[in-house]
Amino acid sequence: MNRFLTIPFRQWQKLLGRLVVTITLSLTTAIQVFALSFPPPASQLLPNYGLGTDEQSVSTYLTQGIPSNLDAGKYERGLRTDPRTRWQLYGSVVDATVELNYADLAPTVARLLFDQLPLTTDMDLDVCAASRNSNGDSISWEKWDEFRDNQLLAFRTQIARALEVLQNPAALSELARGLDHVSAEYAKKPSSELAQHIVAICRAQARLGEPSGVDRLIQLFPNLSGYDLTLCEAALMHSTGHRFVRSFRNEKRSLNERVSQWSQWWNANKSEFDRSNVYAATLAWSKEPIPKPENLEDYLQCASNDYHPYKNEARAWLDSQGPKLAKKLRAIAVDPNSYARSEASAEYVKFGGQGAKRWLRELALEPSRPGTDAKAMFSPCNPFRLLKEADPGEARDLAKQCIDMRGLRAPLAIQSLERERENAEYLSRVFHSYSDDRGVCLPLIAHLQNLGYEKPDVYETALLQNDCEMAFHAYRAILLFGLETALSNEAKNKLSEWKRDSQFLVATAESLRWNAQTKNLPWKAFADDASRLANADDASSTATHFRIARIYTNAGTQYEKEAETEYAKFIAGVNKYRASRGRALVESAP
Repeated sequence: MNRFLTIPFRQWQKLLGRLVVTITLSLTTAIQVFALSFPPPASQLLPNYGLGTDEQSVSTYLTQGIPSNLDAGKYERGLRTDPRTRWQLYGSVVDATVELNYADLAPTVARLLFDQLPLTTDMDLDVCAASRNSNGDSISWEKWDEFRDNQLLAFRTQIARALEVLQNPAALSELARGLDHVSAEYAKKPSSELAQHIVAICRAQARLGEPSGVDRLIQLFPNLSGYDLTLCEAALMHSTGHRFVRSFRNEKRSLNERVSQWSQWWNANKSEFDRSNVYAATLAWSKEPIPKPENLEDYLQCASNDYHPYKNEARAWLDSQGPKLAKKLRAIAVDPNSYARSEASAEYVKFGGQGAKRWLRELALEPSRPGTDAKAMFSPCNPFRLLKEADPGEARDLAKQCIDMRGLRAPLAIQSLERERENAEYLSRVFHSYSDDRGVCLPLIAHLQNLGYEKPDVYETALLQNDCEMAFHAYRAILLFGLETALSNEAKNKLSEWKRDSQFLVATAESLRWNAQTKNLPWKAFADDASRLANADDASSTATHFRIARIYTNAGTQYEKEAETEYAKFIAGVNKYRASRGRALVESAP
């Protein structure tokens, strides 16, 4: 203490100044990270890209699309305006219409439920459809169309929700057209996505004062299940201002009971339907206090929700009960009808002592026994990680035992050993003994690379497998650790074969691109080779051009020309396919 008192005043000033600077920088960084974790509202996002937010500008974007020559570089550092970004911005324009309450634009927005998108936007959507299947798998044009239709449907569902908020009855005629179109599609091939779109349109109709929207919801209701059923009943509640239950989290009514309740109520009250009454009722609901937890499942959910107002009370109550809850927690964890299985599992491990450890071992070692659905019970955790918190040594031994047994728990067990470098040698032996089991070997390759395993044996073995994904993971590690000269002649020959496969080349380039700043890795050479191998005759080759364009786009502004060239090849492939089906062509360049 005396030594601190003898420090000169000027030195104290320096130390204090450094402390203030450190705290200031820390706070600034924390604020920046917090801000980045929440995207800005659309009305603030659009100006970052040089887009106007006045009503005339928004109307122009809706009818003509986002300008393809938009230059965002001078507005916001690091923002790019490739086709994928433009498609996302088009959705943001719809959001901005709602945020800025441009109700007069509702008919323009509503026409997008049925009419064709602007030409440039239609092309940007094609690019986004490619991004949905850019993992290198071979795809057909029919599958491509399916991805595209799903994205367009999601966008049109966003349109219906926007019209509900804009509250302009002039959009009702377009809503009816959109409903007729999607109903015809649903009649031919029912799907969850189409059902949710119908629900969104009907809810918008009802909120605009059209009772036929409620009629259609009640007709659809008996044909739904699961989340779609809950979504439809929630739409009925917010379209009519009436409800039979407050929350669906622990729904006990049968489907027949729910259908009967709504049908009878609507038949008795349809003649008095008035949307102003609906608003009054739903506004009253929003002002109701959030109910306190009533049972153990409620307490578990409250305690695990960082934003729940009763989180601290629930957490304190659970901690005070401690081991007394163990049996009930285990019962909830194995109950397939419970909505708090994951939380109950974690709490049981915390309070259950040796009984919980034995239970976890049983679950891990006997995956076929009833009530051991790990995904429902432990997501986002798994039994090995839960046990690791209670007893790291036992968790490690159990994980190795489960890996040796193979089966359903092996990949989960591998994940639990991911961060421990001392397990690299063990995992390399596992790889060689399981070389015929892709489900085990594929995660092992990635984990061994993360653990810094620098011996060539595992990666060489992976190259020799007829598995593109395993091969490019292995080759990435070979390049990162400089092992290429240590490979056997057989492995070198196999690698030469892989380098004639565009799927392998693209995946390797995409994977290596993130290390391009710190290591002299040939990711660009891979992308160039893949481009030469690809053509525009089939969907898979066209997808290759898209993926290469994405690699160049994300690599930096110095590769803009390469990205544009690859996007143009991608569009040429789409044009060729569309021409063969008599569909409208898109432009030849993005």
